[in-house]
Amino acid sequence: MEMDQSVQEFTVQCLNDGFNITFKLLKSFSGTIVVQGKNMTKNCSKIIQAEQFGERIDTREVHFFINFKQCDIEEIISVNPVGMNYSALINIIHDKWLVSDADKGFVLQCYQSQQLQKLTNLRTDQRLQGSE
Repeated sequence: MEMDQSVQEFTVQCLNDGFNITFKLLKSFSGTIVVQGKNMTKNCSKIIQAEQFGERIDTREVHFFINFKQCDIEEIISVNPVGMNYSALINIIHDKWLVSDADKGFVLQCYQSQQLQKLTNLRTDQRLQGSE
């Protein structure tokens, strides 16, 4: 059985407001990249049309930005070290009605550190100094 090689590789950048993903796909790939459970949410899925067919298939880069808030990405507060963990399951599916062995799923995880805001107790001397 020959494995589907539609997804050649991918890279993920963790930004302040979301994941920036670049997929290297075969030009023959046709399907959808989607945040699991968010296929009906605007900007949380991307439809990819095939561009090339034949024996020698080239690759192409497909860029996809996933906004943490808009796509309701899971966030978990980290206490030690202080920060925020984000995670999402991304599915690359060939047909929205049929699940196949060629479909793939990837877990994206991102940690963003947050600096502690040090609180300083200020004390004011409210006694008025006057000359006598």
